[in-house]
Amino acid sequence: MIAEPTVQPAFLPAVPLIGVGIGVARTLQLLGILFAVQSARNDRSGTAVLGLSANEYRTDGALDQNPAAWVGRIDQTTLDAACPRNGEVLTMTDQVAAEVRQSGLYRSPQDFGNKVHARIAQIVKEMDNPNFRAELSLLPERIDAFYGQRGTLRLDLLERTVPGTACIYDYKTGVRGIEPARALDLVKIVKKNFPETTRIIVIQVRPRE
Repeated sequence: MIAEPTVQPAFLPAVPLIGVGIGVARTLQLLGILFAVQSARNDRSGTAVLGLSANEYRTDGALDQNPAAWVGRIDQTTLDAACPRNGEVLTMTDQVAAEVRQSGLYRSPQDFGNKVHARIAQIVKEMDNPNFRAELSLLPERIDAFYGQRGTLRLDLLERTVPGTACIYDYKTGVRGIEPARALDLVKIVKKNFPETTRIIVIQVRPRE
């Protein structure tokens, strides 16, 4: 059994979370579940984040024996300090979702979500910023991958900040939230492809209206 973790101001220092007798891998699974549950409660008063110091993933992809991780709700000011563009991401998500909804040009809830993803990706790609990328397909082998390539994991939106922080935004427009396994897979693939990263933060994003 592990206690519910707390989030430190600006995410530093991270809180070690190793459950007695359950091991690192199982602890991270539990953190993923907790993150998924808390993300369903996101509102204007706070946002759930999953954060890990990236050094628990070694170059061979294995887990170190003493990872530092946290899950919890934080206010907007704290999130801004770690992921400066998150406010922009939220506003963009709200605006795009409203535009798609008002257009009526979607056949199902899934199609609505696909159109929101596609429009946000178009906006972000037009910014042409290598540290702010949408619909990014990554392979564990750290080789160039094309969109939709077999074996890749696709990130909805990645913000890389200085020094060494990666903020992963995962869009949800339907009833289902982020899956715990996907949240942890996102962390692993980002660390594999950006080994200089020292801190990784996962955020579920939903339209607020």
